[in-house]
Amino acid sequence: MTNILEEFKNEILKADEDAEVTFIKKGENGAARDVLLTVEHSFGSLANTAETESFFVDKEEAGVEFFMSRIYVIREVSSEKGALICLTESLINDKLVGGAFGYDAESGTVSYTYSVPIAETCTEEQKKMLAESTMATALSEAQKYAGDLLLVANAD
Repeated sequence: MTNILEEFKNEILKADEDAEVTFIKKGENGAARDVLLTVEHSFGSLANTAETESFFVDKEEAGVEFFMSRIYVIREVSSEKGALICLTESLINDKLVGGAFGYDAESGTVSYTYSVPIAETCTEEQKKMLAESTMATALSEAQKYAGDLLLVANAD
């Protein structure tokens, strides 16, 4: 059986052969799970590039299966801007219905994470539709606020 994330990779490449997309199988390069990585160009209200990471988390790992999509909105924020970024994220997160922005002070990254639980009764086709919808929602929500976060990160 083909992996859902591998199917997504093939579909993305079929639609755009120049797309930047990578599928990493569990165990390859030390990966803890299968992961789909993509690069989105012209992301947000500013000409920015965002990297995405999408994966399933199985029942053994979390007690319930769910699908998670993480969009790296900013790859490097100076430590001086960390508190201001956190304040901005807090104000944005208060408006969100689902998902959340977060700042990793160690790596200096700002990301948006959105995840949904998957019922045990879901078929493979339903899982695929749910995963596809989750990825689209995560990209859409992250794009709404990427410009604001970039402005804060790059302000003098």
